[in-house]
Amino acid sequence: MWPRRSPNPPPPAQYAPAAPPAADRVSSAPAARFEAITAGASATNRKDAEANQDRWGQSALAGDAGRAVVLCDGVGSQPDSGAVAQWAVEAALGCLAALDPDAATAAVTAAVEAALATAPNVDGNTTLLAVTAHTVGQIDIAYVGNGAILEVAAVDLGEGRIKLRWINHTLPQLDKNHALTSFVGPTAPPVTPYLAAFVIPPTAARLFLACSDGIYTAEEAPPGCSTNGSVWQSVPEPLVRVLGSLEDAWVELVTLPDASAAIRLQQALTSAMADLQASEQLEDDATVAAVLLRSSPVDPGAPRHRRSGCSRWPSHRVGS
Repeated sequence: MWPRRSPNPPPPAQYAPAAPPAADRVSSAPAARFEAITAGASATNRKDAEANQDRWGQSALAGDAGRAVVLCDGVGSQPDSGAVAQWAVEAALGCLAALDPDAATAAVTAAVEAALATAPNVDGNTTLLAVTAHTVGQIDIAYVGNGAILEVAAVDLGEGRIKLRWINHTLPQLDKNHALTSFVGPTAPPVTPYLAAFVIPPTAARLFLACSDGIYTAEEAPPGCSTNGSVWQSVPEPLVRVLGSLEDAWVELVTLPDASAAIRLQQALTSAMADLQASEQLEDDATVAAVLLRSSPVDPGAPRHRRSGCSRWPSHRVGS
């Protein structure tokens, strides 16, 4: 990624995500308590793994009110970007952990402002993705720069089968010259973070997956039309592998006790990243950080599902 400072960079428009399905829309946070579970993993195509400039972190919210993850992708063309990314993660997590769900917008805004203020005058910049899950059933997201924040849910295919479906809640952040239009750091132009909040239905389970651009970003997956008018969208192999690993683990993620589910989530992400690195499928530093929000307590007598017997995510995905 090559940042390029514009003399008069226009602030991005406030992000308004696509409306969720009607069944998922509610006017206020549900009274039911949720459990928030977090995990993350990183890998790189570099021979020197310590040169990886991606950073991620996780934290509990004050009063055991939920959990947060932050993922920063240091700009690879600048030598100090890994350090700036680490400072940004720590500053953002400190702000997010201290604020409650009633101050959601203030929390994510303060996180980005703190990251901007904390970065010293060094040669480095970073992107920033933040996801905060509250036990009242609310998810807040914020981002500056590219990458992706995916919302993942299981669809019941019948006969005990499930399939994971997902939607990306981020917009492209590269200009026509493939330069970042927004980023965090000492040489960053004035920027407004993109913000969004979601309320989860009382009996639902949702996983929000922050991805650096080594896994997925909107700029690398443009839609295209076939000769018969069908619309296709490319899905990169790293995301295919990560989603496949999560799908294999999904039943355990939504039924195991929270401590065991956290271990299983970490295993799913770690194994996917190790597989990508071993099979040389990475073209860049690659990191994922996940937040699973599920209703609590999990009913041990609830019907169990198995993952779909069909093939994993194809390299191209059909849309309408």
